Amino acid sequence: MIIRSRAPVRVEFGGGGTDLPKFFENDTGYVLNATINKYVYGTLKPKHTTDLRIIASEFKSSKLFNDVDDGKKFDDDVKLVKEIISSLKLRYGVDLFLRSDIPPNTGLGSGATVAVSVIGLFNHLKYEKGMNNYEIAEYAYRINNLNNSIPGGKQCQYSSVFGGINFLEFNKDYTRVHNLKLKRSTLLELEKNLILAYVGKRPSLDNVTNLLTEQQKTYSDREKLLILYKLRDIAIEMKCSLVRNDLNCFGEKLGEAFELKKKLNPLITNQQIEDIYKMARKFGALGGRVIGAGAGGHMLFYCESNKEQQVASRLQEAGIGIIDFSFTDNGLETWEVNS
Repeated sequence: MIIRSRAPVRVEFGGGGTDLPKFFENDTGYVLNATINKYVYGTLKPKHTTDLRIIASEFKSSKLFNDVDDGKKFDDDVKLVKEIISSLKLRYGVDLFLRSDIPPNTGLGSGATVAVSVIGLFNHLKYEKGMNNYEIAEYAYRINNLNNSIPGGKQCQYSSVFGGINFLEFNKDYTRVHNLKLKRSTLLELEKNLILAYVGKRPSLDNVTNLLTEQQKTYSDREKLLILYKLRDIAIEMKCSLVRNDLNCFGEKLGEAFELKKKLNPLITNQQIEDIYKMARKFGALGGRVIGAGAGGHMLFYCESNKEQQVASRLQEAGIGIIDFSFTDNGLETWEVNS
C-alpha cells in the first residue's frame, strides 16, 4: 500500500504575532489568512523491513538509515521529519518522499506544511483511531517548536490542515477556526486583485529565529504590546471588510498592518523591500506586506481594480518574480494508491 498526502501553504493577511504563545497565553489572538494552490506533497510506503529511506526533493537530499533509531544521524535538512518519526516511535521501516511547490524559508509556512503533510501520512494508517484536524494541527505545532526556546506561531499549521480563508482565534485554553464563506464574486475579485511576489532569498533559518527572538522580546514592552493589539484589531477589520465586500478597505488595511509590523520589529524589512513596496504603491497597489518573518521571501499586494497587471509588469521589469496562485478551500488531504 502507498499513501499520499497534500497540504497547502498559506498567505497571511493580518494578525500575525498574536498567534504566538507570548501573546495568546495572556489574551486572545486573531489571525486572518488563506491557503493557496501551492502544496507540500508526501508519499509513504510502509515496509516489512526496518530500514528508513527519506527523499526530500526540495532539499535535493536522499537519506537512507538502517532502522528508525538510526534516524538520530539525520542532518539539518530533514531534521523536522526526524522529529516527527522519533515522536511516533515507529517499529517498522518506510520509504518517505517529500516534494514542495515552494522553496523552504520563504515566508509561506512551508515548514509547518511539511509537518502537516508528514503527520497526515502516518495518521492515515490509523483510520478510525486517527487524529482529527485540530489534533493534527496541534501535533504539527508541537513538532515545529520541539526543542525551540523561542516558539513560533500557530497560524500556519491550522491553515494548512483546515484550508480556506480563515479567521483563526487563539487562546491559552482553545484554538478555533472560523472559515469565511465569502460570496463567490468577492472571492474572485480578491483573487484577481492580489499579487504574490517573490522578492529574494531570506536570511538563514538561524537569522529568521533571531528575527522571532527580537520580536518576542517586545511582548513585555507596553508600547509594543499596544501595537500587537492594533494588529489584532486590523485583522478583525480586514475580516469584516471581506464579509461586506469592501475590498479597497481590505487592501488599505493590508498596508496598515505592514507599517505596524515594522514598528514592532524593524528587522522584517530592508531597503530592497522598501523600494519594492514604494514601486508597487506608485503603480497601483493600495497596500501590501511582507509575509512571515520577513527580511525577504514573499510579499503580497492588493491592487486597485485593473491596475494589478501594471503593478505586476513593473515588478517583473525590476527582476521581481510574480507567483501565479489561486485560493483553495481544501486543507490536508490523504489518499491511497496501488503499489
